[in-house]
Amino acid sequence: MSLKKFLQQVCHSKLDNIPFIRQLLYEPSAELFQSINNNDDVCSIAQKYTLLLERYLHYLEQCYNDEAKRERLAMNVLLSIWKLCQLIYFSEKPYNITDLMEWQIKTYQPYLWEHDRYSIYASTVNHSDFWPFLYRLALFHQTEQLCQLLSLASSQLYVKDLAPLFTEIQHVVRQPSQNGLDTVLDNLSRYQDPIVDGLSTLCRLLAGNRRVAAQYASDQVQAYIVSSYYRHLATKNDGSMPLYADFEETHNAAEAFLAGNIFQALDFCTQYDGWLLTHLCILFEKKGMLDKPVYANLEQGETIQMGCLEYFKIVYAACIKNQCGLWKEGFIYLLSCGKIGKEAIHEHLKLLDIEDEHRLKEVAEFCIANDMKEEGSTLYEKKATAYFEVQDYRKAIHYYELAENQECLDKALIKIIQDYSATGNLIDVGIRKSYDSAYYKAYNYLLIMNEHMDNQDYTAAGDKLKELVQWVDLPQFVLPIIFQEGVKLVENKECRLDADTLLMLKKIWKLLQREEPLDPDFDTFLDASAITLSRALDRMTE
Repeated sequence: MSLKKFLQQVCHSKLDNIPFIRQLLYEPSAELFQSINNNDDVCSIAQKYTLLLERYLHYLEQCYNDEAKRERLAMNVLLSIWKLCQLIYFSEKPYNITDLMEWQIKTYQPYLWEHDRYSIYASTVNHSDFWPFLYRLALFHQTEQLCQLLSLASSQLYVKDLAPLFTEIQHVVRQPSQNGLDTVLDNLSRYQDPIVDGLSTLCRLLAGNRRVAAQYASDQVQAYIVSSYYRHLATKNDGSMPLYADFEETHNAAEAFLAGNIFQALDFCTQYDGWLLTHLCILFEKKGMLDKPVYANLEQGETIQMGCLEYFKIVYAACIKNQCGLWKEGFIYLLSCGKIGKEAIHEHLKLLDIEDEHRLKEVAEFCIANDMKEEGSTLYEKKATAYFEVQDYRKAIHYYELAENQECLDKALIKIIQDYSATGNLIDVGIRKSYDSAYYKAYNYLLIMNEHMDNQDYTAAGDKLKELVQWVDLPQFVLPIIFQEGVKLVENKECRLDADTLLMLKKIWKLLQREEPLDPDFDTFLDASAITLSRALDRMTE
């Protein structure tokens, strides 16, 4: 019951508003997901998704409206987290500090340009933001700009004795070494000046001092990467990194992924578009790294335990279907969830608007093609019943045919034949193929016989009547109708029925006489038709 509640809760929900434009990412992602097989390499799959994200962002860069601007910001966050995971978890070779530094420079780029650069260059050390901006240039390894600003600042110093220190630092910026940094720090220690304090902080940052980096970095991810990078430059190590970062606590997705806390990172990612969680989990699952369940919250405080990947696929599928109308893409993800996925699809089908015939056929065909024939047939039956109830028998028959529901098809044919008896009008419902059904056979005989009569081909009509009355398994409820049609042909002077046919009609007349009385008009018709048949038989013996 809890599972059913969960599926109802998710499948019927309207989640956060999603820009319509985002389907340009969702659609190709679903196609890519559908093409993945068990032999595909995780790293190559990750790269394909990276290309999809980058292609989507490239498209957004060509758009200039406010929605596209907001979307670019949101997607840049997703791409940043995705690429970090690609480096750490989905790369063919161990990641190194150079890779991480490139990632952080792109990710934190807006943080670099928060200061008023023009005012800082004009006033240098006299500007309140000079030192924070200088450190920020170092955080982003902006070597040339850092040296230019140091050179400009040294030329504007009032205390000219400090100018050589600026020159020394420029040298170690361009040619970093631990010895060079130690020498500069030693020289700086001989002075007492706020400017010297600022230069000392810069040198410690360039030496890879993580504590100093943490003071000026945007967060501990940037501090961790920058300090590791500058230690690599200063010590000339090989740039290899420990498997996971040694953070005491993690406060966002990037920190948690760097620290190897995958499930905590996934929890942080719930604030972002479900695309990220779903496709990251697909890759983590292929690597065997999703070894814990998730606990989904239900209404009234209940919870349900389920597989991590299944959970995010179900939620994501509901999101893209309910918000963007991407039902097929959503169902593609659900089909990969086994039984629970099919149950989710079944829940979604309850919400399908059967008035939209094109959509209904698309969904039904999808179900039938994907081993969900019962669900597809049920949709057709639902639509057929709706038409049957308003007496649109042609369309009802069409959908019962699609559903391959012989019982309901027979029910519709019985009603059509009964209406024909009452109105004298037999409609051609356009049945496309023959069925092994007595009701279909009776309907088809009557239809062909009527067509011959309309075309005044009474000989052919008589031949068809003969076949009909000689049919052993003729449904009893059709007898009055057959008899009426037969009498019409008997009364038609241009029609010549043979003795066998007339005798069979007389036999039917006797059967009808034994039945419970019908309406008075039909009883009168039976009495009159007895005379008609007798005269016709008499003529045969003359």
